[in-house]
Amino acid sequence: MSLNSFKTIQIAYSKTFNNACELLIDANLLLENERYARAYLLSHIAIEELARCIMLSSAIMKTKIKSLDVKKLMKRQRNHHSKIELAYSLLEILKNYSSPLSREDRVSIATTELPKYIIGDNEVQKLDDLKNSSLYTDQYGNVTKEPNEVITFKEAESLLNSAMLLKEYIKLNNWHEGENLINLAKRLDDQALTKIKVDHFGDKKKI
Repeated sequence: MSLNSFKTIQIAYSKTFNNACELLIDANLLLENERYARAYLLSHIAIEELARCIMLSSAIMKTKIKSLDVKKLMKRQRNHHSKIELAYSLLEILKNYSSPLSREDRVSIATTELPKYIIGDNEVQKLDDLKNSSLYTDQYGNVTKEPNEVITFKEAESLLNSAMLLKEYIKLNNWHEGENLINLAKRLDDQALTKIKVDHFGDKKKI
């Protein structure tokens, strides 16, 4: 399905968000059953799915103002580096908040310029390596370790909590329900949509 219309983007957004929610339910069950490495893995994957939601919400704005590059969008949605960079940069902003998020929190987060919080390539690689460590047996110096020897309860719990807060923030918009994302794009004029993009993401757009 090509993401070249309001309808296809809305469907992709809703299904991606729902999948992230299901992954977090599974991650919590794994954490409760002391399967820390797998809980960490599913939390990370959920975070990447939530990054795709952010990309898709930007895409529908770009569709409205006829600036969407569908091939670029598809490539970014499959690129782990892009998803990790986007989602974990937003998590840097969310470190200043806690659940439950208030209406004032949402406004404050939404008006924070994301480019100021973009994490570097080294941090992205570190996060991707940790994801792989939660899935594969690997060499650490002269020692071979299984995932459950690498990922601790504290790391798994912390990432799950971060993922849950990111989900809560994204859910506040309610764009996953019905055609709410479409309705937003239709309700705002081109100038307003462009202003949202420039004010929030600056000149160096990361979505």
